[in-house]
This record gives sequence, structure tokens and C-alpha cells, in this order.
Amino acid sequence: MAARELGLLRVDVQVHLDDPARPDFSFAYDRQANLAAEEFSSQKAVHAVCKEFAIECGFQIFVKQSSIKPDNPGNVKYECKKLNGVQFFDTDSPDDKL
Repeated sequence: MAARELGLLRVDVQVHLDDPARPDFSFAYDRQANLAAEEFSSQKAVHAVCKEFAIECGFQIFVKQSSIKPDNPGNVKYECKKLNGVQFFDTDSPDDKL
């Protein structure tokens, strides 16, 4: 699974992708309990990994809202959009990754 390879999901978490009727079908997040203990060098590095994972899964992460305060770097809220075959808009990604 790409999330494990990218250091986002713990290796011992079972994600069920075979039966969509299961109540735990594709459920992995579990309120941060299943996040990997991987440490990233910066917030930008984490964002890059999440962006790569999103592209592999067929959705795009984009900034929904940002707030910047004078004394700290601020906060950003992200949102996801399933692409459904629509081209991913990203000027940094090569065409073969789209």
C-alpha cells in the first residue's frame, strides 16, 4: 500500500479493500491512531508526501483556507477533491505523473 511506503500509515494496520459491504472497508485513519511514527524534516516535506499519495489515489489536495498571524507562521486548512478522470492541475509535476 502506498501510504505505508510513504511513511504515512503504520505497518501493522489492516486495511480491508476487498469487500465494500464491510463497515471498516478502506478505513485506516482512526483519529490519528494509525498514523505512522515517521518523522519528517519539515511541514513542506509532509505536504509533498501527502501530495504524492493523493495523486496515486486519484484525488487532489488543495488549500481551502489559510490564516496568518503576525507572531507565528499561521494555519492552513486543506481539502480533497476526487478527480474522477479530470486532469490534476499542478505545474510542478511532470506530465507522466498526471
